[in-house]
Amino acid sequence: MEMTAEYELTYVCLHDELNRDDAWRAWWAPTGRQRLEISFNIVPAEAEYVSVRRGSSVVQAVVVRPTHGFASAPEASEPQRAYDDIRTNLGIVQDRLKLPPTPPLPPLPVLDENDLRAMRAVKEAQAAEQRWVGELAAWLNPPES
Repeated sequence: MEMTAEYELTYVCLHDELNRDDAWRAWWAPTGRQRLEISFNIVPAEAEYVSVRRGSSVVQAVVVRPTHGFASAPEASEPQRAYDDIRTNLGIVQDRLKLPPTPPLPPLPVLDENDLRAMRAVKEAQAAEQRWVGELAAWLNPPES
């Protein structure tokens, strides 16, 4: 299941707000690192896991799931699904790193139509690039006859 522009833009907007909020920086301060990087990866597998790496100045947490929208009811809007996924992923990281309770998330952002058009264009360009890479790989590695 591909993430929609609405989902991705909501995710980006919330990510930006959390990065600007002192309460969130205070939340991960017990890690003893300057930054906390949380990645959310979707893989076509049944396994779900969290990987944590601690560097000298960064803690990197990677949450891997087989789909997005896992934390929401099926009828939820894409922005709500992104919001619920972020809240769930933060809770997973909180448990794994033994952090205090998370600060409240900001409200669900209102998405700007111009930003949505730009995100859709980015997604279309990414899809075209993936098709081109696939075609190039097939051309460079023709099947043996």
